[in-house]
Amino acid sequence: QNGMWTKITNNVVKNLTITISDGYNYDKKVILSSLVGQNIEELLNIIDTLHLNNVEIKYELNDYNNKDIIISQSISGEIRRNDNVKFVVSLGKKEELIDVSMIDLTDYELFDAILFLEKNGINYETKYEFSETKMNKVIKQSISAGENVAPLTDKIIITVSKGFITNTLYLTAYC
Repeated sequence: QNGMWTKITNNVVKNLTITISDGYNYDKKVILSSLVGQNIEELLNIIDTLHLNNVEIKYELNDYNNKDIIISQSISGEIRRNDNVKFVVSLGKKEELIDVSMIDLTDYELFDAILFLEKNGINYETKYEFSETKMNKVIKQSISAGENVAPLTDKIIITVSKGFITNTLYLTAYC
């Protein structure tokens, strides 16, 4: 054995199957309870615990629920980890919104960046481009960290990495 490679001398390899894990089995079924009336933090814990990877969270103005309370949920019960699940969360009352000091979103995962923007009532647009940064990470933003942003009025453009232009796997066989 030489490092990770093994030289095969007497045997001929006819078929070689390589399995590269991409993480959790997103086809696995899990039970998602109704989270309506719960705080957003409970939802974030459930997303992490159940390894859900297709969750959309939208915030909207609401005069009846406090900020960060889940108003609606598109599906509950038995779902696959990759099923699309949509949540609507209360932004609170319009008159209670205050300007936000923008944070540096670069290197944030797209989900986390959008959650910050939604949670603060900041309008946004998402653009994508290839880069040397891991896919789905924010690589640029149009409003600098530290600038004040008016909720519901100002708009930020975040640019998200599509990853490398090419991903090539080279295998060397010694026979």
